[in-house]
Amino acid sequence: VAAPTVDIRANGSNGPITISYNTPVTLSWTSNNASSCNVTSSPNVGSWSGTSNGGVGTPNLTAPSYTFTISCSGPGGTGASDSVVVNISPPTADIKANGLDGTVPVNYGSSVSITWTSTNAASCTTSPNIGSGLSGSATVIPTADITYTLTCTGAGTTPDAVTLDIPPAPTANLTCNL
Repeated sequence: VAAPTVDIRANGSNGPITISYNTPVTLSWTSNNASSCNVTSSPNVGSWSGTSNGGVGTPNLTAPSYTFTISCSGPGGTGASDSVVVNISPPTADIKANGLDGTVPVNYGSSVSITWTSTNAASCTTSPNIGSGLSGSATVIPTADITYTLTCTGAGTTPDAVTLDIPPAPTANLTCNL
């Protein structure tokens, strides 16, 4: 009697694959010469059974990486297994001052627009606090050099920063000759 064989796929691929944060994946598998098969996940998001399945959806995935493993047994033996790895895209964070990245020169006391955006994030915060959310904007009036940091979390944590650089105030020297 032939030993069982098995193949598991995620979104139709043998993997590894990368998907967006907080989305499901579709698992499918086939086996030969197997009488029972069990699918497990690490970290655990569920388990499934059956010698074949054309597509079963997982819950939304949020950890950095998952391994789905199928193990089958049949009259010809046990120990047939296969795995597929699903990676979750890390979050991105982007914060700008007046539409610019990095160190941005601004005039003392002038109004500056701070905007931020993210992808694949569950939450984002600014420091010093000028707002939160996956995207947003705020207007600040700086009186000294300051750095604003956006930190986004999801399948990992990603920061980005923008610095407002205020040039020194001009000086004047007035002399009077009599």
